[in-house]
This record gives sequence, structure tokens and C-alpha cells, in this order.
Amino acid sequence: MGRPAEPAAPNSIVTRAARASTPLAAPGGGNQEEQVMGRTGMIIAALLIVAPVSATAATKAADAPRYSPKYVRCLAEPGDQEPVDCALVECDFQDRRLNRAYKAALADLAKKPAAKAALIKAQRAWLVFRNADVDAVKALSGSPGPSFDALIRELEHTTRRAQELEDMLKP
Repeated sequence: MGRPAEPAAPNSIVTRAARASTPLAAPGGGNQEEQVMGRTGMIIAALLIVAPVSATAATKAADAPRYSPKYVRCLAEPGDQEPVDCALVECDFQDRRLNRAYKAALADLAKKPAAKAALIKAQRAWLVFRNADVDAVKALSGSPGPSFDALIRELEHTTRRAQELEDMLKP
């Protein structure tokens, strides 16, 4: 058997949290300090619950692929173009973006042969990963022909890698 829990100190976080979770006293019941502490505790508890969610949302937004405005418009505008056509054009755009960023990163590392070799090795490994992941999505789709899901996966990977390479060039 474990030891019984020791009572919390009067001003401990546990005690304040317990006070915050109890309903506020009706006017005239309890003192004003307890009512203020109860409201303050509820506000703090709410902030502690919301803060990680907000941070996670901000992180996800920062990690989201940065597609071209043309692609975003293409998907948003009803018209003659199918989403697959928008994705094909964007995939070509992002592939060119990735190649520009890669060449710029290599040029930037011209006087750092070890870093340049490491980038080349990383890029080759990334290409193997991207292609294998896209092939897996194709296989899972069950479709004998091209897979829209695989195209989108390739687009996401390529866009994120272009971002990573561009970010490497920032001071």
C-alpha cells in the first residue's frame, strides 16, 4: 500500500485549482478574495488548456506547404480546370522551385566541401524517400493508372523540400 497523500498547502496550485473548480459563492457567501481567486483560477486553467492548442495550430500553419498563389486560385475558382490539372501544373512549378533552391544552396556551400557533400547526400536520400512514399501511395490506391493521391503526396513532399532548401539559404 502507498502512503496517503499529504494535504496541499493553503496557497498551492492544487488548492487554488480546486477553489477555481468549485462554483462561486452567491453574493454574500464566501469572502471577496475567494471569489477573485476562483475567477482567476478559472482564467488560468482556461489559458493552460488553450495555449497548447494555439501553439499546435501555429506550428501546423507554419509547417503547411507554401503553394503558389496560382495553384490556390486554381483550386478555389470553379471553372474548366480539374483539381488534377491544377496539381500537375503546381507539381512542375514546385519541382523547378526545388531545383533552383538546391542549386543555390550548393553554390552557397562552394567553400564548405563537407557541408556541400552532406547536402548532396541528404538530397539523394530525400529523393529515394519521396519516390518510395509516392510509390506506396500509388500501390495503396489500388488503381492501375496514375493516382491523384500519389500526385498530391509528391506535390506536398516537393513543396516542403523546396521550402527547407530555401530556408537553408536564409542568414
